[in-house]
Amino acid sequence: MFIIDNVIVPRELSASMFSCRLKTCRGACCIVGDAGAPIQREEIVRIERRLPDILPVLTGKSRKYIERFGFARLDELNHWSVSCLDGTGRCVFVKMKNGIARCALERIDQTAGQGSLRPVSCKLFPLRVRRWGSFYIIDPERWEECESAWRSRTPLVEFCLEGLEIQFGRDWVERFMETIGRPAGSRENSFR
Repeated sequence: MFIIDNVIVPRELSASMFSCRLKTCRGACCIVGDAGAPIQREEIVRIERRLPDILPVLTGKSRKYIERFGFARLDELNHWSVSCLDGTGRCVFVKMKNGIARCALERIDQTAGQGSLRPVSCKLFPLRVRRWGSFYIIDPERWEECESAWRSRTPLVEFCLEGLEIQFGRDWVERFMETIGRPAGSRENSFR
């Protein structure tokens, strides 16, 4: 492992390959799990402001759930996460299309041409960022549903680069890329 500023990075991050295979996993990261994606307070505020645009594109079940319970919940450890429908792992912002889970927030982002609504934790997946005192720790999560994605030829850091930059900033990403021996310019064409 190595440390950049106050971020602990496992060495495997520099050598791992990963690229989402949506047709294989069918959007499992949006519909499987015991809790919703982690969400930050500022992301909640940003989504609240755009709810009038978001609600019409959701399913009736999701709209009713959000109107009654909200789209974010606070757990017993004071961590916020996106709400899931009926105690399942299905995110309230999921819309199914041809049997594949699609993110309504991403759809709004693409059509509105405004700032991103999707939580950074979704952009970072399969990476999770956790606090440890004054440090952050980056942990790769290996889900069975993503098995084929880990056999990709795309470097994991390139797949998650946009999320890393949102989470830690451009300067941090530049130092990170230098530390793992990737030229800083290689990230220009890596955003999805």
